[in-house]
Amino acid sequence: NGKMNASQLQKFVQHEQKEPWFSIERASHIIKSLHQFDTKAPSDIDFPLFCEIINDTYYNSLFDKDHCGYVYQDMRKPLPWYFINSSHNTYCSSDQLKGRATVEMYAKVLRDGCRCIELDIWNGSDKPVIVHGGTLMNKIDFLDVVKCIRDNAFISSKFPVILSLENHCNRTMQEIMANGFTKIFDKFLEIPPSSCGDLPCPEDLQYKILLKGPVSQSYYNDASFSEAERAKLPDKICEQLTKITYLRATHMKDLGNPTGNPL
Repeated sequence: NGKMNASQLQKFVQHEQKEPWFSIERASHIIKSLHQFDTKAPSDIDFPLFCEIINDTYYNSLFDKDHCGYVYQDMRKPLPWYFINSSHNTYCSSDQLKGRATVEMYAKVLRDGCRCIELDIWNGSDKPVIVHGGTLMNKIDFLDVVKCIRDNAFISSKFPVILSLENHCNRTMQEIMANGFTKIFDKFLEIPPSSCGDLPCPEDLQYKILLKGPVSQSYYNDASFSEAERAKLPDKICEQLTKITYLRATHMKDLGNPTGNPL
């Protein structure tokens, strides 16, 4: 008769869409909701209504609704165990060679769920700036970006934000950077522990901001680095910035060399 009742809808979803958990109660609820303004409240649907169900993002979503809107995964494993939603050249609002850099892009990507964002930091006339070096892109104020990050970091998520620092600054500018991070982020800035070990889990880093970048040679004074390796390490990073850099940047040669070489 060109109609489909709840039992038939259940069988279709279970057998054709391979969702064996789809219950008769769920099928009845969908049919009832489609007829909520119909005084006769029929118990079946015709072909146009069936097509509406199939094409609707609520009734026929690709995602498990029980897992939407919140983090349901186990967040108590070490930080490197997770894929991290990341942004490259975060400041770019358009073409990365001659487009515009804006502070507002940091607010946008954080509100969109990014947990790792990039700051390309260069020497300015009297304070650091963020710009895509060697391009026609405009410069934006470093401290304005830091304030924007603080104000938007935890609107979409309570889990940690990692700032990937492309540090092209001299020591004077680095000291301004370190002071800016410390004063503006305040309690949100996670300070590295005095000894190395497994990284904390995201659950323990809620509402924390972590800096990732190169650090000074004095950071690598343990026996895991030979004299030759230490000689290749950067010596231009100031101690003040090193002390608040939680994650050190490394070159990744390949997946067989996961530790890489420190920058």
